[in-house]
Amino acid sequence: MSLIAWIQLLLIGAAIGAVLLMLLWWKARRVSFHRLVLLTTFFTFDLILFGAFTRLTDSGLGCPDWPGCYGVSNPLAALTQIREAENLMPTGPVTLSKAWIEMLHRYFAMGVGFLIIIITAWSWIKKSTMGQKIAITSSAILALVCVQGAFGAWTVTLKLQPLIVTIHLMLGLSLLAALTYLSSMSAQLENKQYSFRQVSNPHVKLTTIVLIILIAQIFLGGWVSTNYAVLACDDFPMCHGSWYPAMNFSEGFTFWRELGKTADGTTNATLPKSVTPEALTLEEAAQLIDERAAKGPAKGKGRAAKKPAAKKAAPKKSSAKKA
Repeated sequence: MSLIAWIQLLLIGAAIGAVLLMLLWWKARRVSFHRLVLLTTFFTFDLILFGAFTRLTDSGLGCPDWPGCYGVSNPLAALTQIREAENLMPTGPVTLSKAWIEMLHRYFAMGVGFLIIIITAWSWIKKSTMGQKIAITSSAILALVCVQGAFGAWTVTLKLQPLIVTIHLMLGLSLLAALTYLSSMSAQLENKQYSFRQVSNPHVKLTTIVLIILIAQIFLGGWVSTNYAVLACDDFPMCHGSWYPAMNFSEGFTFWRELGKTADGTTNATLPKSVTPEALTLEEAAQLIDERAAKGPAKGKGRAAKKPAAKKAAPKKSSAKKA
């Protein structure tokens, strides 16, 4: 992607962050550190919801490169390439609507990054009044959002690899939790009367166990979604009429497998051996699908069934009577 396209993307992210800051100032007539953290936390929550919308609309590959869309900063500039891909595969991963959904998700993510950069810079400039703990926490959040951005890029470049997408979700929730923690610290800074009292928790072990179960459940939910396994059980609460149906844990939890292969590592029969799934372009995929459809259904390997033998005609009775 060109330098101009990079600059345009950065300006879009900064513009979104600036609009949010202007709205905050217009409502409160001042921008405090605590209000900025609250705004960033709320917008991060919205970003996670929009990420779920991107997933549910199957728009994760609406722009198959990163960070731009076909090397440019917006889908309008890539309209020709998007239309070509859409004509090849009308129900495929690349359409104009999906491209806009994916790019809006990236724009909003850059806006969150812009706000977190301001938070970090503010916390270090005012470290003498805010304290070193807030400055260090802000820096840790900035590092976390950079890692989250890297996984966002790998989500696209690795063609929605299930493990990468699931980690991307978990990092997004971790970012939201970290911003919530920072907002609790900044609240004490905003108003000395609004302080948090240390209370004893007699159920620390139970709370820890419940938290671990909650994190595991969120991970399992992401793993089900990224592996398109939500309809593996088409009834509820049982699965195929059983409380404990037949399952294959080794294949269900294969955390890394090559795309275009089944769970046991067998290459998809529609893909020629000379073509690797990673190097397959959208145009080549469409051509392979057309060739496969032209061949018609696969013929059985067994011998053709023999036709049933014709029944033998019954012997004709002689009309002449024996003498």
